[in-house]
Amino acid sequence: MLIYALYNFCLCHLYLQKNKINIAISGGLDSQALALYAKEKGFDVTAYYLKSDIPGYCEAEIARNFCNHWKIPYIEIQSEFIDYVSSLPEFISALECPIYNLHPLSKWILSRELAKLGFTKI
Repeated sequence: MLIYALYNFCLCHLYLQKNKINIAISGGLDSQALALYAKEKGFDVTAYYLKSDIPGYCEAEIARNFCNHWKIPYIEIQSEFIDYVSSLPEFISALECPIYNLHPLSKWILSRELAKLGFTKI
């Protein structure tokens, strides 16, 4: 059901972007399933991953292997521990609720870095 909802959401935006979709990928099933589903439906998919130097937190190898296996272009955006620390005040101010792990903050940092590259949607 989640994949169907995400696919329909993507369809609404893809008609405006000429069949191109940029996906924030991780080592998790949800982003990988969405990437593969969009690719199998004929969309031009590119996966972006925020690679960190935080021990035990980085899933880059899993994401890279998935993309290589399915021939999905894969681009890593490098981050460091200091990026997480320096992003916290702005992130907490925007979120206005507690966070329990680094995943939302990772998405915030990846979005910010991709915006610097000119992205308006991912």
